[in-house]
Amino acid sequence: MSRNVLFLLAGSLARRHHPWEALDLDGGDTALVIVPPNQGRANAPVPVHVADGYYDNAEVEEIAFDAHGRRAFTHVIELAEDDVERSARLREAFGLDTGMTSDQARTGRDKVLMKKLWRAGAVPTACCAALHEASDLRRFAESAGYPVVVKPRFAVGRAGAVLRDDADRRSWLAANWTKSPFDPRVPAWMVEEQVDGTLLQVDALLTEHDLEYLWPSRVAEQPPGRHGLPALTITTCDPGDPVVSRAQDLARRAIQALRPRPRTAIVHAEMLQRTGDGELLMSELAWRPGGMLTPYMMQGAFGVDPIRRFLDAVLGPGRAASGAVPLVPTSMAGQVGVAHRPGTIAAVHPFPPALRVPTRMLYGEIAAQEGRAYPAAAHRAELAANAVVLGKDTGAVTARQKAVAAYVAGRGLIYTDAAIAPEPAGCGSKPVRR
Repeated sequence: MSRNVLFLLAGSLARRHHPWEALDLDGGDTALVIVPPNQGRANAPVPVHVADGYYDNAEVEEIAFDAHGRRAFTHVIELAEDDVERSARLREAFGLDTGMTSDQARTGRDKVLMKKLWRAGAVPTACCAALHEASDLRRFAESAGYPVVVKPRFAVGRAGAVLRDDADRRSWLAANWTKSPFDPRVPAWMVEEQVDGTLLQVDALLTEHDLEYLWPSRVAEQPPGRHGLPALTITTCDPGDPVVSRAQDLARRAIQALRPRPRTAIVHAEMLQRTGDGELLMSELAWRPGGMLTPYMMQGAFGVDPIRRFLDAVLGPGRAASGAVPLVPTSMAGQVGVAHRPGTIAAVHPFPPALRVPTRMLYGEIAAQEGRAYPAAAHRAELAANAVVLGKDTGAVTARQKAVAAYVAGRGLIYTDAAIAPEPAGCGSKPVRR
């Protein structure tokens, strides 16, 4: 039976993947792709509709319903968290049972709900509360003690504002507090205890039978160098690292505690290893791939593309299998992201062959534009350059992450107020000092 698939492709991840490649287009499968304005697919072999108001549910859903009326969709597939709940609503409206429901989607979107379910399931996590009224923040701070973290209840990512005293609380309320006029029963903000520790992410593929991949990585934001380009690194943990089995166990328990949960989903979980006692605490979980280049990182570590593996699981048989996923990584892998610093780009030099050796770099991109003035990065995902590097162990990966960041800072991005630095001799070269 042929399939007709609606792909909703928001986010930078969608720009780098072609999910229609999992279909048998020659055998009768069809698809429609809906994307935001900055992600048009001129060379795609399937129809692509660019929605000017992509993040306005009305426009995308109108397009979807009109297309469904012409030929019924068999699947609705998304790759970004922004589309998870919308895709679930469309599946329910179209009478499809080929993906997660709205109730299942919500357990991976509502941070207050997921933490409530974790506490009920004895999964360690920070104490939190929904903010129905401004006074709820005061009462929580008085009960839990400062510092506390205020964050959006449904937004992508774990970033929030740290409030250290009553003065911070009053300032935050003055600048941010609003109540939704549409549904006051579901507050937009939440508050939780601040936990000092190291951030770990665990990425997995949930299927009806098992959890595949299920491997932790350490996340670190490097301090700004003299060149003013801070780097974000994410590195898979070595199999011998004692935290691996502990993180895997906690992630399994966290997934099992979320009910209802989907039959099949990509899972991105974040947890903190608390400073002092080393206890692991769940931070949050989403039914979507990890951000930035995490799918490439997992592909480099395990040798199997997790996006394709997910599509095979959802779309069912009929195509070449994506391949079995090994229980442990066959290589260590890591991401490195270099943020913009304030200034105007005078020149951009792509990564040289010395860094692009296939066994050392799986993906690399310097995305800045010559002649453009950039402000300081406001978020860790606002990157001027990023790459996925490989190595036999985390030490080798760390060295290559540093080499990539050093190249971008010293030669890859030249600002109008900086002179070009010599090109590094190779992937193991020392960082360029500015």
